[in-house]
Amino acid sequence: MRKISACLISSLIFITSAFCQPISLPDAYEPVIVKQFADDLYKNGFWDEAASEYKRYLFLDGTAGSDSTEIDLSKEDTFFLLTTIYNSQNNKDGISWLSTNFRNRMGPAVKEKLDLVSARFTFKERNLEDYLSLTTLIAPDFKDYSDEFVLLNSISISLLQMNIQEAISAANQASQSYQIFTPFAQTGSHYKTKSPGLALFFSAILPGSGKWYASSSFIPFLTSFVTVGSFTAATIYTGIKSEWKSWRPYVYGTCALVFYITDLYGSYKSAQRWNNTKYRELCEQADLIYEQLY
Repeated sequence: MRKISACLISSLIFITSAFCQPISLPDAYEPVIVKQFADDLYKNGFWDEAASEYKRYLFLDGTAGSDSTEIDLSKEDTFFLLTTIYNSQNNKDGISWLSTNFRNRMGPAVKEKLDLVSARFTFKERNLEDYLSLTTLIAPDFKDYSDEFVLLNSISISLLQMNIQEAISAANQASQSYQIFTPFAQTGSHYKTKSPGLALFFSAILPGSGKWYASSSFIPFLTSFVTVGSFTAATIYTGIKSEWKSWRPYVYGTCALVFYITDLYGSYKSAQRWNNTKYRELCEQADLIYEQLY
């Protein structure tokens, strides 16, 4: 009986002391805990939520907004993952925030990824001024970056400056060393512009021929030629038959003139659309290189 009582008393004392001991629980806002939570979210595919938690981690750790330019290798994975998330989301504002606050604190490898995404977003806007400003910012680090990125930057500037042949020539040269530029070079080999003025001249002589020249299609030529020709023939026929005393030749003549002018305008615009399409194809190939380099 005494043994049982002693055991009960010992157990009671142990339980009481356990409850009286303060339990030290980790703070949910500790940077390390937030970082672990963000990593779990990222691994499980919750990238939007992970990005928010990574930003919280940087703020809690006192990194965000710091003027320090010292490279922080302990946060390289966070910078890289945030760059990856913002790249997949096409989040230019996120990349801009990351670049403004942390670019100078990244190592060369992660900084190149960030600058590559920044260049991609800026190039997709087809804004030469902004792209040149970005190039001025990142150019001092080109010595640490891959040759492919540096070459792509040069080609992008030529494209935005409308120096198309220069861009194609650079891509042809780059494709000899780097296969990633081959599709661009192949697209460039088929690049051929059409003169809007020449298209206008052709249609002025023979209705529809400017569209045939500009679009390389016979159907637009045939449609315009038959339409303008039919109204012109109707004008002459009814005019001669009525000795130009009927309203019909004047109505047909007005229609012929309207369709003729419309054909001239359409031929001019067709040439412009052809050129814009060919230019857009080259830019799209450059966009693909940006994506592949990341």
